Amino acid sequence: MYKNILMNCVAIGAIASAHTAASAQSTDQEDSVVQPASVDTYDGGGEIIVTAQRRAQSAQDVPIAVSVFSGEDLGAAGVTSLPQIAQLTPGLQFQSQGATSLPYLRGVGGNTNILGSEAATAIYVDGVYVPNQSAAFMGLPNVQSIEVIKGPQGTLFGRNATAGVIQITTRKPSYTTSGSINVGYGNYNTFEGSAYVTTGLSDSVAIDLTAYWKKQQDGFGTNLFTGEDVFRNENFVISSRLLFEPSDDTQIDISGLYEEIRGTFAYGLHVGTPEELGYAQRGLGGGYTFNGGFYDLDFDYDNVGASTKNRRISVNLSQAIGELTFRSISSYQYVSVESGIDFDFTPSLGVHADIPQSDKTFTQELQLLSADDGRLSWIIAVIITIITAIIRA
Repeated sequence: MYKNILMNCVAIGAIASAHTAASAQSTDQEDSVVQPASVDTYDGGGEIIVTAQRRAQSAQDVPIAVSVFSGEDLGAAGVTSLPQIAQLTPGLQFQSQGATSLPYLRGVGGNTNILGSEAATAIYVDGVYVPNQSAAFMGLPNVQSIEVIKGPQGTLFGRNATAGVIQITTRKPSYTTSGSINVGYGNYNTFEGSAYVTTGLSDSVAIDLTAYWKKQQDGFGTNLFTGEDVFRNENFVISSRLLFEPSDDTQIDISGLYEEIRGTFAYGLHVGTPEELGYAQRGLGGGYTFNGGFYDLDFDYDNVGASTKNRRISVNLSQAIGELTFRSISSYQYVSVESGIDFDFTPSLGVHADIPQSDKTFTQELQLLSADDGRLSWIIAVIITIITAIIRA
């Protein structure tokens, strides 16, 4: 058993003038263009609103390379999971390794994918830091906007923002009752459906509920040994937010999420041909020759792949104190992964293993922000992150 416990405590103070970024970096022409955004990321005056500096600002006032997409943009592009936003974002890539997905932004990233390790691009969901790299496969139902902030952001976001930050914002509950249902069908016999409903419980309390399911029933390839499809995947998400606004100065946002992700992923490997990257055929397994296609496997072990379960609960408190704003963001996350590997990559009776892993994360962030309309904008924050990862083999 491998056990890793990591505790991080960071105090941050950032001061910026009205025309100076608190976290600055050079931008090339490609990265400095803000991507088109639809109505959800506009304010009433038609400006694109971003939170790249931990406060709502017009994109034109933020001297940071940022790409921003609304929920409508993602839907129109067919983006249903986080790694797919790389199709829309210059300089962003996701590299799948087993049950994890590692983001690389402007070529900066890491190749460590065990639980307890963290990527160089920090992922935030509704202000909550999500360090687990298995959670990067997350589905994207009920998204209001996604911001990809490029370049080092450690000044405002703390540890593990060397390459940048991906901020995901979901829709807030509404006091007006409404809902939506979407269904879809795609290639590889893929079914997809989502439902959203929101309503007000009183003049100061609103709640919503989101459910999402996607299943690819036909795989990209076949296990030649068993004849079954491989490289299939399934994703199920249910989440809810409760908004409590007892006064104009106080807002309490409580959210919870449960997600399951199942699929073959990159643990399903085949013995490569001499022209491919991977193991050479010659001499492996006593003269074994692989005769399948790129996505085919030939394993005697049929439990190849991973099943990831992600649970998250968070409480976000915002309190106005005169012209200042105090924020407290607390979260607890528990991620468990059951993965299977056939180490010899052949139908021979060799070595295979089931590897259970679990990851518990507690985060607490306290912020004190200046008024938005002052000549100096500043933020003081204390960030505490405690990660406990357990791998049993």
